[in-house]
Amino acid sequence: MSTDSISVFVRVRPDARNEERCCTVYNDSRSIDLCKQPQNPTITTTVTGHMDGVFDGNACQQDVFDRVSSSVDAVLQGYNATVFCYGQTGTGKTYTMTGTLESTVQPGDQTARAGPDDDYVLPADAGIVQRAAAMIFAEADRRGDHTVKVHCSYLEIYSEKVHDLLQMTSWSQGSTLSSTGKKDDCLAVVADKNGTPYVKNLTETPVRSTFPS
Repeated sequence: MSTDSISVFVRVRPDARNEERCCTVYNDSRSIDLCKQPQNPTITTTVTGHMDGVFDGNACQQDVFDRVSSSVDAVLQGYNATVFCYGQTGTGKTYTMTGTLESTVQPGDQTARAGPDDDYVLPADAGIVQRAAAMIFAEADRRGDHTVKVHCSYLEIYSEKVHDLLQMTSWSQGSTLSSTGKKDDCLAVVADKNGTPYVKNLTETPVRSTFPS
């Protein structure tokens, strides 16, 4: 993977009830036609896009992660990498990144264990975040002759404000309450001496596993 490459993928969610299909995914899995106004049969104008990959409504979570896992490989080689979802409300961004509540392994969930080494198995709905973390820890285990330390931060940018989700105790209608008890206790994005942006005072928590112990 090039250190400065950007790949663009499109994921089409399954049609909801009473929805009319407004796109066509080609067999090459890289091209898609988008109809501008599918509800108006008199308008047939379409926009064709050619991407690095296109997933139709039948694609599963593992299919998506297989195509972006090279970003995790890049991180393990010492490069910075980012995977993010962009789209309208209801298009499946959260599902793609984090899956569902059912896809999160809960403490004491013995059904998540399998294999002779008693390893955890990710649920089918697990998103990119869980799968990336599992890949990182699996690689750390393989590097038995190295000491690997992993720290995790979790932030949200909402209404152009940065919130530390590891420090929040409640969320209500766009207002936050941090562990300090201050409403809208937002963090600032600043630059270090090399000009690299970072979030000042963002929590970094040591983590040792993808799953609860």
